[in-house]
Order: sequence, then structure tokens, then C-alpha cells
Amino acid sequence: KKEIFLVVSYRRLKAYFVNLLEWLVVKLIFQRDFIFLLSILLGFLATDVIANEGFTPELLQQEIKKTCENGPARKPNYGRVASKQMIDTGWQMVGKGEGLEAAKLFLTALFIGPENHNAYWGLAIASHVAKFPLEMINACFERARLRFPNVSDIYSDHGRILEERNHSDEAIVAFKKALEIDGNNLNAHIGLTRSYGKIGEAEKFEFHKRRVLELQKRNK
Repeated sequence: KKEIFLVVSYRRLKAYFVNLLEWLVVKLIFQRDFIFLLSILLGFLATDVIANEGFTPELLQQEIKKTCENGPARKPNYGRVASKQMIDTGWQMVGKGEGLEAAKLFLTALFIGPENHNAYWGLAIASHVAKFPLEMINACFERARLRFPNVSDIYSDHGRILEERNHSDEAIVAFKKALEIDGNNLNAHIGLTRSYGKIGEAEKFEFHKRRVLELQKRNK
């Protein structure tokens, strides 16, 4: 079994410190924000490890699956700022269709900072974009809901992915859960329109189609 070794060479570590030296001086003199600086440095180091060429898509999938099923091996209380930056950048990469790179960023965020439902949510979406197995995606959504159970959009996003992967019955369950939390969740109504249309539930299809039109009109 392959193992991932977190090895940072002296030359690489020295380069990080050289690049951060000027910022370090400013922080020490004017703000004394040691925790912030440490979190950024940890972010650079962790991102470099995960982005390393030896971290293959297969190994990345293993780490995502393990992390979403069990949580990160370590749950540090530092690294909050760097973790948020990784998550924000991860969502940007998702928007560009770069699922693999986005997944690395979300995973990094969980390695260097406190557990955050947005990181698991992002891992689920990025894993779908990267065409990773549905089992792993489901685990990430479940972990996101465990951390933050009353976010309607987490359920509607899960439903959308299930529907796109032709799991209409499971998608309907997720969309309905989203509407239990927020009856005006437009994406959930759109998803139910598609799902009920696929399985031939004409009456339910028409109901949610009307709701979609009502919400779209209201949101203009």
C-alpha cells in the first residue's frame, strides 16, 4: 500500500521563508499577529504537499473518502484564516470547472484549520466535477450536514448531483429535505421538476414547475 510522506526539503522550506520574510517583519513590528502568519505558512506547506506530483488522483480520492467518513486526522484550532482562503479559492476553482485542483484546496483547508462544513460541501461538489465515485461524494455531503444540518442548499446541491448521475429517487429525497428547511429553495423546486419529469410524475412535475415560475418572478 502506498503511503504519503510529508517531506519538505530544506531548499523549499528556505524559499518559503525568504518569500515571507518581508511580511514577517511587518507583522512582528506593527501587528504582532503570529497566529495569522503561522496559519498562512502552514497553508503554503500543506498545499505544496497535496499538489505534489506524487499525490495522484487515486491517492487524492483515498484521502477525500477517509476524511469525509472519519473527519481529518488532526483537528487544529489554528489555521482558521488560511483555511478560509483555501475554501474561497476552492469554490473559485469549482466555478472554473477545475474539480481536481478544487478538491486539493478543500482537503488542504481541513488539514490546516478547524473543521468547516463549507470544506466538506466543497469537497462533494469538486469530487463530482472531477468525476469521482458517488459513494465518496455522498460521504462528503453527509459530513457537511453533520457539521451544519440546517443548510437547505447543501441538500439541494446533493439532490442535483444525484439527479445528474441518474439516481432520481434519491435525488427526490434530498430535494424534499431541502424544501423542509426552506420551502422557497428555487434550486430544489427546479430539481424536483426535472426528477419528476424523468419518472413520469406529471402532477408533481406541474406543481413544482409552477413554483419555479412563481419564485423566478418574485426574485426578478
